Amino acid sequence: MKHSLRLFLAAFPLLAACHDNNELPQPTPPVVEQGQVRIVNNLAIGAGQQLVPGGSIRLVVDSKELGPAAVAGAAAPYQAVTVGKPVVQILLPYSTGSGWVQINSLVVAKDKRYSLFTYSAGTMSQARLVEEQALPTPVAGKAYVRVLNVAAEPTPVRIEEPQASAPLYSEVTWGNVTSYQAVDARTYTLQTTRTNSTQAQLFTQSTALASGKAYTLVLRGSTYPDAAVSEKLAFDVVVDE
Repeated sequence: MKHSLRLFLAAFPLLAACHDNNELPQPTPPVVEQGQVRIVNNLAIGAGQQLVPGGSIRLVVDSKELGPAAVAGAAAPYQAVTVGKPVVQILLPYSTGSGWVQINSLVVAKDKRYSLFTYSAGTMSQARLVEEQALPTPVAGKAYVRVLNVAAEPTPVRIEEPQASAPLYSEVTWGNVTSYQAVDARTYTLQTTRTNSTQAQLFTQSTALASGKAYTLVLRGSTYPDAAVSEKLAFDVVVDE
C-alpha cells in the first residue's frame, strides 16, 4: 500500500507538467505595416496673413500629433504612419485662432517615405507631396543636391554660378522637383534667373554643401521686388536623411 502511494505521488508532478505544456499559446500580435512621413517648413509669410513669421508647423495624422515641430526652413524627422489613406493635416503657426493645410492625396504604402513641403502662394498655404526614393550612396568629397520650385508665383528659373561654364540647372519649372545630382562639396554662390518673360535675375545666395550629405534646395517666396523680407524669394537648404 505504501509502495503504491509513493508511485502515485511521484507521477503527480508529471501529470501537472503535461497539463502545463498543453496550455494554448498566446496569440501573436498582428504586424502593423507602416510608411514614413515628414513635414518641411518652407512658409514665406506675406502681408495680411494670420501667420507668425518664423513659426513652426506640426504634423497631425488621424487626429494625433506626431513628432516634433518643423522650424522655418527645415524638416522634421520622418514619422511612422500606418499604411492606407490617413487623414493628414499640417498645423500652421497662426497668430490667433488655428489653421491647417489638409492633405487629401497621400496614400501611405509599406516602407515608402513621403515629404510634405509646406509653402506659401500669395495668402494661401499649400503643401507639395513628394514620394521619396532611396538617397544616393555617399561619395567622399561630393554632395548631392536637388531643387524643388515652389515659388509663390509660378516662375521657371535657371540656377547657376556666374563664373561656371554651364548652369547647375538650365531650367526648373514651377512645382517640379529635380533628381539628385552629385556636385563638389563646397560653398556655392548661386544666381537664380527667371527663364520666361523678362529673363530677369531674381536673387543670388551663398549655399554651403557638405561632403556626404544630400540636400533639397527649396525655392520659395515671392518674385516681386517689393516683397517684404519675410516673403522674399530664397532657397531653404534642407538636409535630406
